[in-house]
Amino acid sequence: MFFCLFYLYLIVIISSCLFHFLSGIDFFCVFLALRYYHDFFEVFLLLEGEQEYSTSECHNILQPGSLMLVRPGEVHSRAYTKPGRHINLAFSHQIAESLFSYLGPGFPTHELMTSTKPPCVLLTPGEKNKVKQMLEDIGSTDINNVDLIKTQMRILVMRIFITYFSNSLYFSENTDQDWFEHLLYQMETNRNYIHGLERMIQLSGCSHEHLCRVFKAKMNCTPIHYINKLKLNYAANQLIHTDSSILDICLDVGFSNLSYFYRIFQEEYGLSPAKFRHQYQSTKIDTKFE
Repeated sequence: MFFCLFYLYLIVIISSCLFHFLSGIDFFCVFLALRYYHDFFEVFLLLEGEQEYSTSECHNILQPGSLMLVRPGEVHSRAYTKPGRHINLAFSHQIAESLFSYLGPGFPTHELMTSTKPPCVLLTPGEKNKVKQMLEDIGSTDINNVDLIKTQMRILVMRIFITYFSNSLYFSENTDQDWFEHLLYQMETNRNYIHGLERMIQLSGCSHEHLCRVFKAKMNCTPIHYINKLKLNYAANQLIHTDSSILDICLDVGFSNLSYFYRIFQEEYGLSPAKFRHQYQSTKIDTKFE
């Protein structure tokens, strides 16, 4: 098989920390489907394209924004199904163990290390760009300043673990209830609800029809109704706690039609957005002077 692989090494291995940072581009759609493993941890962020990731226990199609933790000894294969680009950050077992020890028993270390499926979260475009920027900032550090690079990488690894891998729902086995709770958790975090039904379908990997059936059975509502409630809750908080215009709030929560926003807000809260703001901001002001 003819293939072409290009790796741009931004930071070489730092022997005392075993940190390794690189970005890679695969120019062909099928690449090295052979299984392999390594003795270090790897954080992998897919920036563009589509990649197939397989272990003996699972098979995943990664989309742009997929942030995956590859664990030591995990036999796996990766192959681009659409040409793309990614960034890797590798670090030693010792670094991970120090981090787990520092975070303590409240951190889901056991679930993270023993789950059948590899820990993986799908970031919003904004979150993806933020993580990408953090990785690239390290890549721009003076390579001769090894101590600074070590510190920056430790901070980055901790931020990634705390922000994206601290909820055990991500690593629970794939029962129907776990799957659904996982989806609800994802929709409520990182403001995924702003991106609406399309985002929910992307996160779940299910069809619209299947989501409708599950939501009807478990919550007696439609996916759109659930998403709108999340949006309206955020909008209500913005109306109370900010001075942003109603139009700006409407657009910020993902509604493109102001009349529709007014109508469903009235249905949910019994007041128009303007009257809701007046009533609850007045209550806040009155409370301050009690």
